Amino acid sequence: MTKKQLATAMLRDWFESLEKTAPRPVQTSVSWLLRFFRPAASALGLRISSWSDRKIEIAVTVAGDAEGVAMLAAFEAVHLLWVRQDQLGTLGEEILTAQVQFFKPFPPDLKTLRLRCEITDSYLESLFSLLRQNSTAEAQHLITLHDHFEKKLGEISVTLNLQRKELLGSAKLDVN
Repeated sequence: MTKKQLATAMLRDWFESLEKTAPRPVQTSVSWLLRFFRPAASALGLRISSWSDRKIEIAVTVAGDAEGVAMLAAFEAVHLLWVRQDQLGTLGEEILTAQVQFFKPFPPDLKTLRLRCEITDSYLESLFSLLRQNSTAEAQHLITLHDHFEKKLGEISVTLNLQRKELLGSAKLDVN
């Protein structure tokens, strides 16, 4: 096992243990930390290939730790999908869990990695319904990883906690 593979495995183990044992404030801290490093996503060469209201495809030039770049790109893909849905800026998002499954090791000649994520209309409507009722909802996303030959290399499952923030002056008044 190389140093890079060992570091990736250790980081993956740390995140798994953190999500099982950490109290809520620590999970919130991890989500904040990931947001803090978001500007690094553009430095890693993430490019949006396709982006609509319901799906996104991100292409990543691989030069180094492909697994780590894939995780960062998956978080960015999910975030951008919700940015597109949140026209008023009233949704807060927090990463609850992330599970990775690579079907086989990445080929050494891998130059470009493509990540795809999609939200169906019915799923989106059910989430918005939950948000209207409870002001919070859990959204699960499956991001698929493909190489430049369109072979499926793996999947990343991300669970978000969505919270609806009240706009200033939109609080309901109880008049008796």
